[in-house]
Amino acid sequence: HSEWPKGGELDIWESNGSLSKAILQQIQFSNLGWDTVSNNFKGEYLEGTMADWHTYAVEWTMGGISWYVDGMLTFGANHWVADEGSNPAPFDQPFYLIMNFAVGGDPFTMQDDAYLPDDSVFYSGDKNFQVDYVRVYQMK
Repeated sequence: HSEWPKGGELDIWESNGSLSKAILQQIQFSNLGWDTVSNNFKGEYLEGTMADWHTYAVEWTMGGISWYVDGMLTFGANHWVADEGSNPAPFDQPFYLIMNFAVGGDPFTMQDDAYLPDDSVFYSGDKNFQVDYVRVYQMK
């Protein structure tokens, strides 16, 4: 597995805490260092906000990758060739499953320092990252 971003990243769900209805789903990849190429979907929840319970899914087949929220298809990608060279993958190899509760940055502008909450903002009120279950299936 290559070093990031050459090894690729597939984001089932990302959010910006100050945009409660917004959702980001994407793939990131590159032949170079931190300058990544992305195919992504930036949209809003059809019902509710990020504070509500939702079901997220990704279906990864030989023909492409499809993203779902609450059973509705939201995004699909079937092309991932980095502009700076021939890189028809990295979505042809096993990936790690990571559940990340990152703080800071803005996935909608891709600026690492765009949203850096101070302690009073981050620790005030009820801040939870709750997951009911994670399932992984393999097609035969």
